[in-house]
Amino acid sequence: MAEAGETRTPVELPLAAIHDRFIAYVLDFVPFAAGFILTLLLKTQRIGFAVIPFDFVGHATLAWIGLYFLYQIAGNWTGATVGKNLLGLRVVTAGGTKLGFGRAFARAVMYLVGTPFFNYGFIVALFHPSSRALHDLAAGTVVVSVRRRGPAAARLLFLAAMALLIGLVSLAMRSSARLATRRDVVILSQARDSLLVLARIEELEKSRTGAYTGSLAELARASGNVTEFRDALSIIFMPELFQVEAGSLGYRISATARDSHHTRLTVAGPPPKVLAP
Repeated sequence: MAEAGETRTPVELPLAAIHDRFIAYVLDFVPFAAGFILTLLLKTQRIGFAVIPFDFVGHATLAWIGLYFLYQIAGNWTGATVGKNLLGLRVVTAGGTKLGFGRAFARAVMYLVGTPFFNYGFIVALFHPSSRALHDLAAGTVVVSVRRRGPAAARLLFLAAMALLIGLVSLAMRSSARLATRRDVVILSQARDSLLVLARIEELEKSRTGAYTGSLAELARASGNVTEFRDALSIIFMPELFQVEAGSLGYRISATARDSHHTRLTVAGPPPKVLAP
C-alpha cells in the first residue's frame, strides 16, 4: 500500500546504474563539504589566528550536517536532489510510487547513518541485485533512471564530479593543517595579550623618554623586572625569534608563539594593534 502523500509512477523505469548514482552523490555532497571547509577557513580571518579553534569545528560540523540532512529530505520528497536531476535519476518506492514525507525522512536518516566508516551504507549497493543501498533497504526505495544521456554528457558530468572531488581534497588538506587544539587556542590568546602588554610598554617608554625602544633587551629593562619579563615571555614565545623595530613615528614587534603551528603574531602602533598572521 502506498504511503499517504505518495503518487503512482505511471511506467516501469530501469534501475539507475551504480556509476550514475556515484556521480550524483559526488555532485550533491561536495558543495556541502566545501562549504563546511570554507566556513573553517573564513573563521581564521575573523579571529586573526592562522589556526581554527577545535570547538568551532564541532559547531560547524553539526550545522553543515543539519543542512545536508534537510537537503536530502527535500530531495527524497520531491523525487531527486540536484545531483540526481543532472543524472536523470529519481527516487521511488519499491512499488513505483513517489515518496511521502515519512519515507523521505527515514531515507535521509539512514543516508547519514550509512555515510561514516567508508560509506558502508553505499557499499551495500555494490552487492545488492537491485543496487539498493542501506538507506534504500531501510526506507523501501529504489533509484531509477528517467532519461538517457549521450556519451558526451556522461563524460562531462564525470569530469565535473572528479574536479569537485579534487578541489574538495585540496581544501580539506589546507584546513586540516590549520586545526588548533584547546592548548593552541589558549597559547595564542596569551600571546596576543602579551604582545599588547609589550605595546603598552612601548607607549609608556615613549611618553617617558620621547622614543620607542628598538630591542627586546630594552623592552625587558623598561618593564622594571628583566628576569620576570624574560621568564614570562619564554613560556609563550620563542625568544630567539623575536623581532623589534622602532622609529620616531611607531614600532612593530613580531614573535613566534609556542603553539603546535608556531604561529607568528605581530603588534604595531601607535595605536597598538595585533595584526593578522
